[in-house]
Amino acid sequence: MNIAGAVAVVTGGTGAIGQAVVSRLAELGAKPVAWDVYAGNGEATVACDVGVAASVEEAMERTVAEWGVPSVLVTVAAVSGGFSPLAVSAKEDEWARVFTDPDTWQRVLTTNVIGVANCMRAFAHRLSAERRPGAIVNISSISSSLVAEAGLVAYSASKAALNQLTRCAAAELGPLGIRVNAVGPGLMATPMQGPNRPTAGVTKQSDARPSDFGLAITKYVPIEQRLGTGEDIAQAVAAVLEMDWVTGQIIYADGGLTLRSPVTT
Repeated sequence: MNIAGAVAVVTGGTGAIGQAVVSRLAELGAKPVAWDVYAGNGEATVACDVGVAASVEEAMERTVAEWGVPSVLVTVAAVSGGFSPLAVSAKEDEWARVFTDPDTWQRVLTTNVIGVANCMRAFAHRLSAERRPGAIVNISSISSSLVAEAGLVAYSASKAALNQLTRCAAAELGPLGIRVNAVGPGLMATPMQGPNRPTAGVTKQSDARPSDFGLAITKYVPIEQRLGTGEDIAQAVAAVLEMDWVTGQIIYADGGLTLRSPVTT
Protein backbone atom coordinates (compact mmCIF):
# COMPACT_ATOMS: atom_id res chain seq x y z
CA MET A 1 0.00 0.00 0.00
CA ASN A 2 1.39 3.37 -1.01
CA ILE A 3 0.42 5.70 1.82
CA ALA A 4 1.64 8.90 0.12
CA GLY A 5 -1.21 11.37 0.31
CA ALA A 6 -3.33 9.09 2.52
CA VAL A 7 -5.08 10.49 5.58
CA ALA A 8 -3.84 8.41 8.53
CA VAL A 9 -5.47 8.45 11.96
CA VAL A 10 -3.12 7.64 14.85
CA THR A 11 -4.83 7.19 18.20
CA GLY A 12 -2.69 8.04 21.22
CA GLY A 13 -0.92 10.20 18.69
CA THR A 14 0.68 12.60 21.14
CA GLY A 15 2.30 9.89 23.30
CA ALA A 16 5.80 8.53 22.89
CA ILE A 17 5.05 5.78 20.35
CA GLY A 18 2.21 7.75 18.80
CA GLN A 19 4.41 10.74 18.06
CA ALA A 20 7.00 8.51 16.42
CA VAL A 21 4.34 6.88 14.24
CA VAL A 22 2.95 10.28 13.23
CA SER A 23 6.43 11.47 12.26
CA ARG A 24 7.22 8.31 10.29
CA LEU A 25 3.97 8.40 8.35
CA ALA A 26 4.51 12.07 7.54
CA GLU A 27 7.98 11.24 6.22
CA LEU A 28 6.37 8.72 3.89
CA GLY A 29 4.04 11.36 2.52
CA ALA A 30 0.89 10.53 4.48
CA LYS A 31 -1.30 13.10 6.21
CA PRO A 32 -1.36 11.92 9.83
CA VAL A 33 -4.03 13.11 12.24
CA ALA A 34 -3.32 12.47 15.93
CA TRP A 35 -6.29 11.53 18.09
CA ASP A 36 -5.63 11.72 21.81
CA VAL A 37 -7.58 12.16 25.01
CA TYR A 38 -4.85 14.55 26.20
CA ALA A 39 -4.84 16.65 23.01
CA GLY A 40 -6.99 19.60 22.11
CA ASN A 41 -8.50 20.14 18.69
CA GLY A 42 -5.82 21.83 16.61
CA GLU A 43 -3.66 21.51 13.53
CA ALA A 44 -3.65 17.78 12.74
CA THR A 45 -4.81 16.88 16.28
CA VAL A 46 -8.24 15.83 17.47
CA ALA A 47 -9.42 15.38 21.06
CA CYS A 48 -10.77 11.85 21.46
CA ASP A 49 -11.44 9.33 24.21
CA VAL A 50 -11.37 6.05 22.30
CA GLY A 51 -13.24 4.22 25.04
CA VAL A 52 -16.32 6.36 24.40
CA ALA A 53 -18.06 5.51 21.13
CA ALA A 54 -19.63 8.95 20.80
CA SER A 55 -16.20 10.61 21.18
CA VAL A 56 -14.79 8.39 18.44
CA GLU A 57 -17.65 9.20 16.09
CA GLU A 58 -17.19 12.91 16.77
CA ALA A 59 -13.46 12.64 16.12
CA MET A 60 -14.06 10.77 12.87
CA GLU A 61 -16.60 13.35 11.69
CA ARG A 62 -14.12 16.15 12.33
CA THR A 63 -11.32 14.24 10.63
CA VAL A 64 -13.40 13.56 7.51
CA ALA A 65 -14.62 17.16 7.36
CA GLU A 66 -11.16 18.73 7.71
CA TRP A 67 -8.77 16.23 6.12
CA GLY A 68 -10.87 13.65 4.26
CA VAL A 69 -11.76 9.99 4.77
CA PRO A 70 -8.77 8.18 6.31
CA SER A 71 -7.44 5.04 4.61
CA VAL A 72 -4.95 4.24 7.39
CA LEU A 73 -5.67 3.68 11.08
CA VAL A 74 -3.00 3.00 13.70
CA THR A 75 -4.37 2.36 17.19
CA VAL A 76 -1.70 3.23 19.74
CA ALA A 77 -3.90 4.55 22.57
CA ALA A 78 -3.68 2.28 25.62
CA VAL A 79 -3.35 2.28 29.40
CA SER A 80 -1.34 -0.15 31.51
CA GLY A 81 -3.41 -0.08 34.68
CA GLY A 82 -0.30 0.19 36.80
CA PHE A 83 1.75 -2.61 38.30
CA SER A 84 0.01 -4.50 41.12
CA PRO A 85 1.20 -8.05 41.71
CA LEU A 86 -0.31 -10.51 44.15
CA ALA A 87 1.04 -9.76 47.60
CA VAL A 88 3.43 -12.46 48.73
CA SER A 89 1.88 -12.36 52.17
CA ALA A 90 -1.67 -12.54 50.80
CA LYS A 91 -2.93 -10.75 53.91
CA GLU A 92 -6.63 -9.98 54.01
CA ASP A 93 -6.13 -6.26 53.44
CA GLU A 94 -4.03 -7.03 50.33
CA TRP A 95 -6.65 -9.04 48.46
CA ALA A 96 -8.25 -5.97 46.92
CA ARG A 97 -5.19 -5.79 44.68
CA VAL A 98 -5.11 -9.41 43.54
CA PHE A 99 -5.32 -9.60 39.74
CA THR A 100 -5.83 -5.82 39.82
CA ASP A 101 -8.88 -4.11 41.27
CA PRO A 102 -12.22 -4.11 39.36
CA ASP A 103 -12.13 -0.41 38.47
CA THR A 104 -8.72 -0.81 36.86
CA TRP A 105 -9.90 -3.84 34.90
CA GLN A 106 -12.78 -1.78 33.56
CA ARG A 107 -10.55 1.12 32.56
CA VAL A 108 -7.92 -1.07 30.89
CA LEU A 109 -10.37 -3.20 28.91
CA THR A 110 -12.45 -0.19 27.90
CA THR A 111 -9.44 1.63 26.46
CA ASN A 112 -7.34 -1.24 25.13
CA VAL A 113 -10.04 -3.45 23.64
CA ILE A 114 -13.36 -1.66 23.31
CA GLY A 115 -11.56 1.54 22.34
CA VAL A 116 -9.81 -0.20 19.46
CA ALA A 117 -13.09 -1.77 18.33
CA ASN A 118 -14.77 1.65 18.42
CA CYS A 119 -12.06 3.12 16.19
CA MET A 120 -12.01 0.22 13.73
CA ARG A 121 -15.79 0.36 13.37
CA ALA A 122 -15.85 4.08 12.64
CA PHE A 123 -12.90 3.76 10.25
CA ALA A 124 -14.29 0.79 8.30
CA HIS A 125 -17.74 2.39 8.06
CA ARG A 126 -16.41 5.54 6.38
CA LEU A 127 -13.91 3.74 4.18
CA SER A 128 -16.31 1.07 2.92
CA ALA A 129 -18.82 3.77 1.99
CA GLU A 130 -16.12 5.18 -0.29
CA ARG A 131 -15.42 1.68 -1.69
CA ARG A 132 -11.70 2.22 -1.11
CA PRO A 133 -9.08 -0.14 0.30
CA GLY A 134 -7.28 0.63 3.55
CA ALA A 135 -5.19 -0.75 6.37
CA ILE A 136 -5.34 -0.92 10.15
CA VAL A 137 -2.39 -1.57 12.44
CA ASN A 138 -3.14 -2.15 16.11
CA ILE A 139 -0.42 -1.87 18.73
CA SER A 140 -0.27 -5.03 20.82
CA SER A 141 2.55 -6.17 23.13
CA ILE A 142 4.80 -9.13 23.84
CA SER A 143 2.73 -9.35 27.04
CA SER A 144 -0.22 -10.50 24.92
CA SER A 145 1.08 -14.04 24.56
CA LEU A 146 4.85 -14.43 24.51
CA VAL A 147 5.57 -13.52 28.13
CA ALA A 148 3.57 -13.58 31.35
CA GLU A 149 4.56 -11.09 34.03
CA ALA A 150 3.05 -10.96 37.51
CA GLY A 151 1.43 -7.62 38.15
CA LEU A 152 0.36 -6.90 34.57
CA VAL A 153 -2.63 -9.22 34.40
CA ALA A 154 -5.22 -6.68 33.20
CA TYR A 155 -2.89 -5.16 30.62
CA SER A 156 -1.72 -8.56 29.37
CA ALA A 157 -5.26 -9.91 29.11
CA SER A 158 -6.34 -6.81 27.19
CA LYS A 159 -3.54 -7.23 24.68
CA ALA A 160 -4.35 -10.93 24.26
CA ALA A 161 -7.92 -9.89 23.47
CA LEU A 162 -6.59 -7.28 21.07
CA ASN A 163 -4.70 -9.94 19.13
CA GLN A 164 -7.85 -11.98 18.52
CA LEU A 165 -9.82 -8.81 17.80
CA THR A 166 -7.22 -8.07 15.13
CA ARG A 167 -7.55 -11.52 13.56
CA CYS A 168 -11.36 -11.54 13.59
CA ALA A 169 -11.48 -8.02 12.18
CA ALA A 170 -9.10 -9.08 9.41
CA ALA A 171 -11.50 -11.89 8.46
CA GLU A 172 -14.52 -9.58 8.52
CA LEU A 173 -12.98 -6.58 6.78
CA GLY A 174 -10.85 -8.41 4.23
CA PRO A 175 -13.69 -8.67 1.70
CA LEU A 176 -14.01 -4.87 1.91
CA GLY A 177 -10.35 -4.45 0.98
CA ILE A 178 -9.27 -3.50 4.50
CA ARG A 179 -6.25 -5.29 5.97
CA VAL A 180 -5.87 -5.57 9.75
CA ASN A 181 -2.60 -6.46 11.47
CA ALA A 182 -0.89 -5.73 14.78
CA VAL A 183 2.62 -4.82 15.91
CA GLY A 184 3.68 -5.99 19.37
CA PRO A 185 6.42 -3.90 21.01
CA GLY A 186 8.94 -5.48 23.36
CA LEU A 187 10.39 -3.76 26.41
CA MET A 188 10.45 -0.06 25.64
CA ALA A 189 12.74 2.78 26.72
CA THR A 190 9.83 5.22 26.46
CA PRO A 191 7.06 5.19 29.08
CA MET A 192 3.45 4.65 27.98
CA GLN A 193 2.53 7.98 29.49
CA GLY A 194 4.68 10.17 27.25
CA PRO A 195 5.71 13.76 28.07
CA ASN A 196 2.16 15.11 28.11
CA ARG A 197 0.60 12.47 30.31
CA PRO A 198 0.08 12.33 34.06
CA THR A 199 2.40 10.01 35.95
CA ALA A 200 0.82 6.59 36.38
CA GLY A 201 0.30 5.84 40.05
CA VAL A 202 1.18 2.61 41.79
CA THR A 203 -0.47 1.19 44.85
CA LYS A 204 2.76 1.39 46.77
CA GLN A 205 6.42 1.77 45.90
CA SER A 206 7.14 -1.96 46.17
CA ASP A 207 4.66 -2.58 43.34
CA ALA A 208 6.87 -0.81 40.82
CA ARG A 209 9.57 -2.55 38.84
CA PRO A 210 13.10 -1.82 40.04
CA SER A 211 14.52 1.35 38.49
CA ASP A 212 17.23 -0.64 36.73
CA PHE A 213 14.85 -3.35 35.44
CA GLY A 214 15.05 -2.23 31.81
CA LEU A 215 18.82 -1.96 31.73
CA ALA A 216 19.21 -5.34 33.41
CA ILE A 217 17.09 -7.06 30.79
CA THR A 218 18.84 -5.56 27.75
CA LYS A 219 21.52 -8.26 27.82
CA TYR A 220 18.81 -10.66 26.66
CA VAL A 221 18.02 -8.55 23.56
CA PRO A 222 20.02 -10.06 20.66
CA ILE A 223 19.84 -6.96 18.46
CA GLU A 224 22.02 -4.16 19.84
CA GLN A 225 21.31 -5.12 23.48
CA ARG A 226 19.05 -2.14 24.05
CA LEU A 227 15.45 -1.20 24.83
CA GLY A 228 13.02 -0.34 22.07
CA THR A 229 12.16 3.19 20.99
CA GLY A 230 9.12 4.78 19.46
CA GLU A 231 11.00 4.96 16.19
CA ASP A 232 11.52 1.17 16.21
CA ILE A 233 7.78 0.62 16.48
CA ALA A 234 7.00 3.30 13.90
CA GLN A 235 9.36 1.57 11.47
CA ALA A 236 7.54 -1.73 12.01
CA VAL A 237 4.15 -0.07 11.53
CA ALA A 238 5.29 1.47 8.24
CA ALA A 239 6.61 -1.88 7.03
CA VAL A 240 3.33 -3.66 7.83
CA LEU A 241 1.36 -0.98 6.00
CA GLU A 242 3.33 -1.78 2.84
CA MET A 243 2.52 -5.53 2.95
CA ASP A 244 -0.46 -5.83 0.61
CA TRP A 245 -0.84 -9.62 0.96
CA VAL A 246 -0.57 -9.78 4.74
CA THR A 247 -3.53 -9.56 7.08
CA GLY A 248 -4.57 -10.95 10.47
CA GLN A 249 -0.96 -11.18 11.64
CA ILE A 250 0.71 -10.15 14.89
CA ILE A 251 4.28 -9.03 14.25
CA TYR A 252 6.53 -8.58 17.28
CA ALA A 253 9.10 -5.79 17.26
CA ASP A 254 11.17 -6.67 20.31
CA GLY A 255 14.76 -6.86 19.09
CA GLY A 256 14.58 -10.62 19.62
CA LEU A 257 13.96 -10.32 23.37
CA THR A 258 11.45 -13.16 23.44
CA LEU A 259 13.91 -15.52 21.74
CA ARG A 260 15.90 -15.69 24.96
CA SER A 261 15.22 -15.54 28.69
CA PRO A 262 17.09 -15.42 31.99
CA VAL A 263 15.89 -19.00 32.59
CA THR A 264 17.21 -20.55 29.37
CA THR A 265 20.24 -18.37 28.69
